[in-house]
Amino acid sequence: MRGLGLYHINNIVDLVNLISLETGISIGGYDAHKIEGNVRMGIGKSNEPYQAIGRGELNVEFLPLFRDDISAFGSPTSDSERTSVTNATTRFLMVIIGFSGLQETEEAMKLAVDLLARYGKAGNIEHWIVR
Repeated sequence: MRGLGLYHINNIVDLVNLISLETGISIGGYDAHKIEGNVRMGIGKSNEPYQAIGRGELNVEFLPLFRDDISAFGSPTSDSERTSVTNATTRFLMVIIGFSGLQETEEAMKLAVDLLARYGKAGNIEHWIVR
């Protein structure tokens, strides 16, 4: 979007970026082993600490966020360093943030399942929609 071209991180991150580019939907990708407790969605608070991948400290006040028992770890703006996907990741959580409606979200989810199975060597894929 910024005209910087694509860069390679690893197959899973690249697939998240591809699905987001293909669908125009904001998608978060997280190392599930780094998430503690239940995932909750909320709104960013004033001065809430958030280390964004490749961006450093990010002001998340009033932004939609995903949190676990430790802290905020995901936003439509940027995923966090704390739960970032690496080559050591063995459990992966993808969140498709469906601001566009149910049909677009379902189509993005089907594409994600297909691409993760074909190119990400993903197995035991679970998927569902939370409303």
